[in-house]
Amino acid sequence: MSMTTPTTEAGTAAFPTLTVPIAEAIAAFSAVLPHSTKDPITPILGTVLVSGRSIIATDRYTVGRYTFETSEATEDFLVPREAAEWVSKIVTRGLRRATRAGSTSEGYGIELAVVGGAVNVSIVFGEGDDYAVERMQQFDPAPSTADRFPPVARLIPEDPASRPEASFVALSPENLEKVTGWAKKYAKNEAVHFTLAAAENGSDKPAPVYFKIGGLDGLIQPHLLPRG
Repeated sequence: MSMTTPTTEAGTAAFPTLTVPIAEAIAAFSAVLPHSTKDPITPILGTVLVSGRSIIATDRYTVGRYTFETSEATEDFLVPREAAEWVSKIVTRGLRRATRAGSTSEGYGIELAVVGGAVNVSIVFGEGDDYAVERMQQFDPAPSTADRFPPVARLIPEDPASRPEASFVALSPENLEKVTGWAKKYAKNEAVHFTLAAAENGSDKPAPVYFKIGGLDGLIQPHLLPRG
């Protein structure tokens, strides 16, 4: 989706920006939000990292990453939880009118931009001379910066299925629901693919379980059973 983004004289984006078709934005933020935390002790884990073509969230026990089909951020930035929740629950008057008319959300987009520290989330429509902002909401700055976000994306291998399979793993229902709950709503006709990998280097510590469904992939740390 091509949208008009403010640029400098050199042609680069004037501030960190990501623009995504609205249906994909709603699905994406709904996918990763369950993997973030509301714990005030670790506020950065309550944010969503925007990085390249992906958004990422983690609560230490699971990691959720959604990769967009074509949209890409101009640079990495953090989206506070309140802004991410707002995106995930958007239903605009324009979209309702389009639905009643039998049309689609084609042409609508979500634009996230960090301006003066604050995070602006706009519902936009069209491009070029027809570009218009239908609604804009401003949110307080994220509690930290993108470079401080844990580098959890590197924990997800490019091809989990290529790793040796393990024979047993225990997962908590709460962590599974973060994946299956989203899939039931946004990916009804797709299967969730889980890969159980063996521990590396002979370690007796259980390895993560990797998952993928549509644009969402990530990992779930195993549930440690009590000893004895």
